[in-house]
Amino acid sequence: MNRSSIFLLLTLVITLTLFAIIGFRPGWVFAKPNQTSAALTPVETNLKTTDASSDNKGYSPNSPTPTAKELLKKNWNLDGFPIKPEDLEPFFETSQPESILLLTPEGQKRIYPTQRESGSLQSNQTLFITSAQLREQIAAERKDPAYGSSYGTGRFSETSSNPKAQRTNDHRQRKTKLPENDFEILSFSPGRTDRGTPLIPILNDWLSSLQGPDYSMEDYDRNNRSLMLEHLSKVFSLGHGGEIVLKVSGEGKIMSEEGPDLFVFHTAFRLGQTDFYWNKFGRIGFSDQPDPGSFRWLDCDPSAGKLKGCVGLIPTTEGGDSFRLDEIGLESARYIRIKDLGNNQNIKNKFNFPTEGVSIDALRLDHAYQLD
Repeated sequence: MNRSSIFLLLTLVITLTLFAIIGFRPGWVFAKPNQTSAALTPVETNLKTTDASSDNKGYSPNSPTPTAKELLKKNWNLDGFPIKPEDLEPFFETSQPESILLLTPEGQKRIYPTQRESGSLQSNQTLFITSAQLREQIAAERKDPAYGSSYGTGRFSETSSNPKAQRTNDHRQRKTKLPENDFEILSFSPGRTDRGTPLIPILNDWLSSLQGPDYSMEDYDRNNRSLMLEHLSKVFSLGHGGEIVLKVSGEGKIMSEEGPDLFVFHTAFRLGQTDFYWNKFGRIGFSDQPDPGSFRWLDCDPSAGKLKGCVGLIPTTEGGDSFRLDEIGLESARYIRIKDLGNNQNIKNKFNFPTEGVSIDALRLDHAYQLD
């Protein structure tokens, strides 16, 4: 036996002796100093992996996708929050939102996750939630002429000496009232789905879905295929950032008169047994011309607490959203433009039916006329 063979034999003996002393089990990972024994199990080692090859932050490609319940428990501090975690779980089934924004008469409360996820588990959307008290307050502001416009144009009674009111009274002799659903779709620019593809509505008759009658949403069940199809036959979803332009039929116009000039009904759902609702918001603008630059928009910025001019606030069961042209200084308008804000957190349905963005149920023109 030569020296090389002797050396290899001694090496093998020493190696076997070491394994006999410290032990060896297939699949174990050696812990670093101060690492607990719990970190030695293969599953928990995967959960702690933050390698760049992971599909989602904190999870390896081989670990199961965390459930909505797990995401809420791991990343969100909901102490003192008025809504139970289980009532929020449906909004985390696809991805966790960038934030939750609770809107009440006392102000806003925004909650961020303690840890952002990556890939498909993290969205850039906001989960908007409103209280019953706030919705009641804004509904009253919209109806009461004593509340001034956020644009500074003010409100005027038709009995006042204001020239605008006098001109509106004069128009009464030269106009014929139109049906409340006498409008047409001028254009639709679809927004995105949660998967990033253009949203294509599955309903057959786009116009009929918007002309009503309004739909209460009380029997909505996102996991019942027949009820979902019925829902989608009556509701027009714009997609993230999508917009629709409507026109009063013929040469008709919406006229600014006493009370709301137009109502918009939409989907808004109660969270559990609370008085809080999940909302998806959009902006609304009016013009006498189709040119996009000619539209005047009501003020809608939920992140700044400005909701009076938003579509998507008041549920159908509470009367829907009402709007007045004199809020933006208009006496009349022929075109209506509604645009999704682009940052509304959606709720998943197992059929992948398109429901992203503000979802319009129906419009009602209270003061539409054909000019004689």
